[in-house]
Amino acid sequence: MDNLPSIHGISAKKVGSDIMGPFDSNNTIAEGLEIQISDAYYKFRPSYPTAVVERIITFLGHKSSGPYNLAVDVGCGSGQSTRLLCDHFEKVIGYDVSESQVQYAVESNHSTNIEYKLGSAENIPVADSTVDLVTSATASNWFDEQHFYNEVDRILKPNGCVAIYGYAHALFHMNIHGKRLQNVFDELKYKISGEYGTAESHYGEIKLPYAESERVDTISIERDYTVADFAGFFKSRPGYYAYQDNNPQYRGTLDNLLVQKFMSVFDDVNTPPEKTVMHVTFPLYLFLGRKL
Repeated sequence: MDNLPSIHGISAKKVGSDIMGPFDSNNTIAEGLEIQISDAYYKFRPSYPTAVVERIITFLGHKSSGPYNLAVDVGCGSGQSTRLLCDHFEKVIGYDVSESQVQYAVESNHSTNIEYKLGSAENIPVADSTVDLVTSATASNWFDEQHFYNEVDRILKPNGCVAIYGYAHALFHMNIHGKRLQNVFDELKYKISGEYGTAESHYGEIKLPYAESERVDTISIERDYTVADFAGFFKSRPGYYAYQDNNPQYRGTLDNLLVQKFMSVFDDVNTPPEKTVMHVTFPLYLFLGRKL
């Protein structure tokens, strides 16, 4: 495991878009693989804290007191970010180009004012000047930036806002063996999931097209994962499957190898990975902008 080959020689962004670029209209991903990724995304991706939507609504309320009619979440995945909005808007629509992601979102939806539909970031199927808020969570690195912002500007009302946010890496500093766990993760994330680098770079470089904008770096996701479930988190990343395609010797065994690598950090050899818990912090990057 220490000698796992890296994903060198493959464009990280191309790896993601070829396998599951959420807004690539020419996506030819095999249906079975798309379903696997969507299933792992639904099961193992963290939910966003309410502090995110509270900060967004505060920013929106500076020049628009509501009530708010419509919010659109672009690249909604299985709905983790979309459902945060339902208490603040009369109607919320989540769009994604992945049929399986939308299906998971629909099946888990318990809010009568949320709809999930197929739709792309570059062609959002909403009328001009009708939207109070556009959001996108951990998805905008897949977009054609200029086309997306053109669509955002088209559909937002005057004083409407856009919120782009996401997380790019995991931190383990709150664990007893935090440094060792961090070393394991840092090694694996670049070797197996090369597109992490793209996300980290992207969230450091976002520039919204509005003069009134701000960046918030004070919010984080805090979640306890079992080692087994955190291995499942890797399976929600496109690079996990690209890695196996390029290193077929690990096909079918990579999941167990990930578990073994993390479990080697813990002293209690009698506790199985399904019950071995580690705390994971995901720092959030939130960008807010207002159309005047």
